[in-house]
Amino acid sequence: MTILLIGSAAPLALAAPDDGITPKSMFLDLGGAESDEIAARVDRICAEHRDPANDSYIMNVVLVGVVDLRGDLRIDQLLAVLPHVPGGGQAKCFDNVFIGPAQLDVTNMPWKSRTDFPTGLEPWCADSPYCGGILTPSWRWDNIEATRDSAEIFLAFVDFHFPKVRSNLNWYVTYEGYFDWFGGNLYSERVQSAYSAFLFEMVKVFNRALEHAGEPAPTSSRAVLWSPAYESSYFSYSQGELNNIRDNLRYMFQNVQTMAAGEGIAHGVDWLDMQDKLGQTDCFSVECYSGVKRWYDFLSSVNFEQFSFASLRVNMELFSTNQPAPDLNEHMARQNFYESNGIPVGASWELRFWDLPTA
Repeated sequence: MTILLIGSAAPLALAAPDDGITPKSMFLDLGGAESDEIAARVDRICAEHRDPANDSYIMNVVLVGVVDLRGDLRIDQLLAVLPHVPGGGQAKCFDNVFIGPAQLDVTNMPWKSRTDFPTGLEPWCADSPYCGGILTPSWRWDNIEATRDSAEIFLAFVDFHFPKVRSNLNWYVTYEGYFDWFGGNLYSERVQSAYSAFLFEMVKVFNRALEHAGEPAPTSSRAVLWSPAYESSYFSYSQGELNNIRDNLRYMFQNVQTMAAGEGIAHGVDWLDMQDKLGQTDCFSVECYSGVKRWYDFLSSVNFEQFSFASLRVNMELFSTNQPAPDLNEHMARQNFYESNGIPVGASWELRFWDLPTA
């Protein structure tokens, strides 16, 4: 067996990371494997990927699927990982941990049955959780409440089993989005407004969950990471549409930060790992890599005087939808392109696509 581990976020000093030698980090879906498999992979990271001088060094982990679809903690999987995060008590395999508590199941588009589902939406919007879903207030709030519940039971579990972990954890917003839908279509302004409200409430949920667990308010604000994707090629938009997307993103991220500050919360959503979407499209060529670069450069322009990302990186999709297995050679070619073009690689999706048989 060999592990190819690609991508990272920087150490959580809550400042712009050093994008020199690329350290690695990963997403870990606790619902994607049994606990013994997760434990074996984490043990391998501890044994083989903890030398900061080596380019295979692993730093951070983003845990998603912390609860199952019933809202119950995945206890066995958590017990396989949490001893190895900061404060976990055993050999430290990760420098920082982000927790993505919950997202409601989107199978069969349940928002469409809500009484407050907007009428008259075009099908492409109505059927998407990133348009029709986010525009349905009761669906947004149910996701917020599910996150509140799962964050609180997770923290109770952590405080009982690993009491030193709480002071080291950070948060991940599991509900994704298409950031290019913030401009260039009929619903852009409404989508921006809905996500602005949703992300602000998520920041509040995370902060209040820590306070409820006994964290003093001055220290309860943590880094919040989000990993949206793009729906369409950069080259499909006019300059006017791109300007509109940029302005709406600027407004949203600044607005979330400003509203959070009004609640005494130091951080909004200012860690962003943009999905490169290449695993979904299986478009593996320099031309496709260049399209990702254009989107990354575009997101860099969202920074302005009133708001800037503390960390802005690209989340490599390591799966492949049309091939029998992920292509490790392609992963390396993509990473090399990103590195040579100054694109820092963020936490990438996902551990089970890194750990593959040797050819």
